Amino acid sequence: MSPWCRKVFHAAAAGSFALGIAIHFGSAETVSAPPAKVAKTTLQFSDVRLTADFKDATFTADVRIVADWMLRNNKHESGPFIIADKAGGVMYAFDRAGVLIAKSPALYGKTRSDSLTEKQAAMSISEVTNADKVTPAGLFRAKGADTVYGKGVVFAEYARTRLTIHQVFLGNKAEGRQGRMQSESLADHRVTFGCINAPAEFISRVVVPYFGGESVIAVLPETQSAVSFFGIEDGVVEVLIAGNAVGAGRLAATHHRSN
Repeated sequence: MSPWCRKVFHAAAAGSFALGIAIHFGSAETVSAPPAKVAKTTLQFSDVRLTADFKDATFTADVRIVADWMLRNNKHESGPFIIADKAGGVMYAFDRAGVLIAKSPALYGKTRSDSLTEKQAAMSISEVTNADKVTPAGLFRAKGADTVYGKGVVFAEYARTRLTIHQVFLGNKAEGRQGRMQSESLADHRVTFGCINAPAEFISRVVVPYFGGESVIAVLPETQSAVSFFGIEDGVVEVLIAGNAVGAGRLAATHHRSN
């Protein structure tokens, strides 16, 4: 049986510990001591616009636009949130205040598309073609869950399909997912059946402690602009920040981890 990460009923062993991770952590203290789970509160917003703190991590215009929009409008529901950038082959994890916890390389659905139809999601393993291997774009309410690869996060569920963020699957040597994870080629980051793969360390040190409860996952579109897809109309958004903004087609591959 093919190792389809997005199917509920597939059987595959968890991948071994990932090497060569490109992650930017805000601080060692933040990572080692995630906040205790508390009841969410409703934030009160003034006329002062809130913006995400990317620290020294690079990002694209759409990533900045969506992160700031989520904070201004409490789209993150006062909790931690993830921005999944399919086109860039990366994802960003933020705490509830919009401060970057970590940035990680990631693998996404093989096909470049923003919509997974109910018909596609209901297909059996033998019916799915490459065209059906899609990571849909959207704003998803997510929750921590156990997957066949260990603990992760479920961000979309259908009758026969479960899309999750989980550690990179290493069982199929022909796919070379570990090598793809480290590749600077954007095309190499498109290989999954719809789930989002991340390095094992990112899952254990960021996803599990910070996103083990409820959270919001924003998967950016790749067939249209984020402004159009999400209907962002609440004022002018300043995008470029000196030294940090990068072109949409470039994968930022140099990051560091603070001790």
